[in-house]
Amino acid sequence: TVDLNGRELVGGLHNWVKFYLEERRGAARYLGPRYKGTGKHDAALNPYFVSGKFTWDLDGKHLVKDRGGFFVGVSPEWQLAIATVAFFETRSTERATARKWSRDFLSRDVGYVRAARLGDQVYKLCIRRNEQGNLTTFFADQLGTWDAHARRKLDEVLPQEVLEERL
Repeated sequence: TVDLNGRELVGGLHNWVKFYLEERRGAARYLGPRYKGTGKHDAALNPYFVSGKFTWDLDGKHLVKDRGGFFVGVSPEWQLAIATVAFFETRSTERATARKWSRDFLSRDVGYVRAARLGDQVYKLCIRRNEQGNLTTFFADQLGTWDAHARRKLDEVLPQEVLEERL
């Protein structure tokens, strides 16, 4: 995929240890914070999550990630555990729905999203699979600080015509 300037875009790189190692060897470069939504000022103050723009030199290509993020300071075991739970919770649409996951129709692959509160922060967890059902990626996006009104909005069931309009 390319951006409006014709630069190749990168997917992935959602692990702080991998980003650190890539940055240390000169292959990744953090270009600054990029937070979305009304809570972006609060989100930027969260020391446990980074959302930003960066470049990554991979396989001889200089790739641009316009906006990506990852938890900071978590163990690889924690990341594997949370992705494993998400994988099994979304094995079928029925199972995903019962566990409060919603289909992510913006994904190229089969994707599901759900809001999760960790401490006083709310994150959108995203999982994607290919047509064979294999995991292609799991990542989080910070939505901001916990707010009961915002949570109600996240849980709001939208009419079919609104969903189709947003596609």
